[in-house]
Amino acid sequence: MAVYLDSSDSYHNHLVSQFKKRKVISDGDNGSLVCSLTCLPTLQASDYFMEPSLSQLITRELTDPGYCARVQNFTVGRYGYGNVRFFGETDVRWLDLDQIVKFRRHEIVVYEDETVKPSVGKGLNKAAEVTLILQKDSSIEKLKLSAENQGAEFISFDTIRKEWKFSVQHFSRFGLSDDEEDDVMMDDADVDA
Repeated sequence: MAVYLDSSDSYHNHLVSQFKKRKVISDGDNGSLVCSLTCLPTLQASDYFMEPSLSQLITRELTDPGYCARVQNFTVGRYGYGNVRFFGETDVRWLDLDQIVKFRRHEIVVYEDETVKPSVGKGLNKAAEVTLILQKDSSIEKLKLSAENQGAEFISFDTIRKEWKFSVQHFSRFGLSDDEEDDVMMDDADVDA
């Protein structure tokens, strides 16, 4: 049995919730394949996305049981704000992504609630590449300094797309502080003057 779900379909969430309530059994060439889809991560916010998508995770979990325990380069993002790509294999089973990953203007927070944050290297508290979409132009030097001050490594800043990329070894809060945002805006005012 193959399951194909279109994540843009409003019926999609209903199907996923039905899959999560019971085990799915498929008879294939290799005998009976029993796949419990209760382990799938959840992401309800319509302005967020994940790669692979939920429908891709369902398909892979059905054809390769245990796949959700070892997803390569798992990505979570928010349209217009940015994304985070977790390096290597990530165990995405039972993750409530709405609660764990938060994108706000010029920042990402992973495990905002420190009491539920796993140790470094576990869950999503691991090495990753972050891309934040900035609302204003910024100097590369200020972004490099901001990354360095937060224990991150600056990768690049695309001045056309306004995408700031940096890598982290683990998570807390990363992005521009209010003071740094003010500096960026002041620099813009100086340029316009």
